Amino acid sequence: MDEQVNEGLAALQGVVSQKMGRCILRLQQVELLTKAMLSYSSIEGPAEELSANLEKRKKALANKTLGQLTGEFVGSYVRPLEEDDTPEDLSADPRPCYFRMSWCVQLESDDHTNLKDALTNLVALRNDLVHHFVERFDVFSPDGCAAAITHLDAAFIEIDTQDRVLRTMAKAMDEVRQELGALLASEEGNDMFVYGIMPGGAPMHWPATTIVHWLQNAEQACAINGWTRLTDAIRHIELRNQGLTPRKYGCTTWRQLVHESKLFQTERRREQQAGGSALWYRSKPQL
Repeated sequence: MDEQVNEGLAALQGVVSQKMGRCILRLQQVELLTKAMLSYSSIEGPAEELSANLEKRKKALANKTLGQLTGEFVGSYVRPLEEDDTPEDLSADPRPCYFRMSWCVQLESDDHTNLKDALTNLVALRNDLVHHFVERFDVFSPDGCAAAITHLDAAFIEIDTQDRVLRTMAKAMDEVRQELGALLASEEGNDMFVYGIMPGGAPMHWPATTIVHWLQNAEQACAINGWTRLTDAIRHIELRNQGLTPRKYGCTTWRQLVHESKLFQTERRREQQAGGSALWYRSKPQL
């Protein structure tokens, strides 16, 4: 009889161990998934340092607890819909190509609160399983094992539920990344990121275009008493960016582009060495 009891208890203990292992493994999956989403949620730095900065971010998250990860997750990655999402100013890094990209999920206030509470409860559940399980359940008695099995089944349902929520977010994030990658590899993407031309035939937003930035840069380098001779500006730009031409922006000449942008004041001056006259420009005062 004692052998039968011991065998029965051992079998119950085996079930407890199996179900505990199932919970812990799924919790570790949740932790790894959260780290992965946070790692890629914000990438920033000079272009040549992006890859190294990503690795630094991964290392910074590697040793954080599930509780710490959850706090960052619901504080930066998942935000209330009404929260101001205006990006901070970029670093004043002097190198020319500085890049910042961030991802987040915005939820209605109640949905954000519910998710935050659910993940907070998940952390508490994890801590209870890891630190207090044997205190709560007598796994050396059949009744204690039965209670433990019931608790672990309910715990796994809760863990699995939150795991599915996170995987849905991760899947959406991955799909957006793939779409962005396809855009970057396309001609439209190249026009947008290299030349500042919005895709889809959108009206030209001249202040954001690369060619206007170069004209403004040429002003700083070539201006005389606050005005810049357009031919000097063109020469300055062509020496540094030979592929940049007005035709990319639907203009046949630099003069046409200056007028089309409506960002510059112009005046024509009589100059003997310029064949009779030359066009000078300067940026209009910002209102």
